[in-house]
Amino acid sequence: MVQSREHIAFENRYYKSEWKEWVPGYEGKVRYKDGTFALNEDGSRTVYDGSTMLMGFVRPDGTLVSDYPEGEQEYSMTFLRAAAEVEV
Repeated sequence: MVQSREHIAFENRYYKSEWKEWVPGYEGKVRYKDGTFALNEDGSRTVYDGSTMLMGFVRPDGTLVSDYPEGEQEYSMTFLRAAAEVEV
C-alpha cells in the first residue's frame, strides 16, 4: 500500500450545476463541488468528493481510474480530471 503524504483541497471546475439536485444513478442525493486528494509517495492521487466519498485515482502517468461502476462514472471522472490538473 502506498502511503499518503498530504491532502490537497480543490474545486471541481467540471462540476455541473444540475448535480446539486440530481446525478445519474444517485437521484435525490446531494453532490459536492469541492474535493480533496491525497498525494501519495508514488506520485499517484487518491481523489475524494466533498463528502469524502472515494472517486478514484490518478496514476503517476496521468491515467484516471474511477471507483464507480461502468455507466455511473461521469460524476467521479470530473473530480479525477480536476484533481489531475492541480499543480503541486
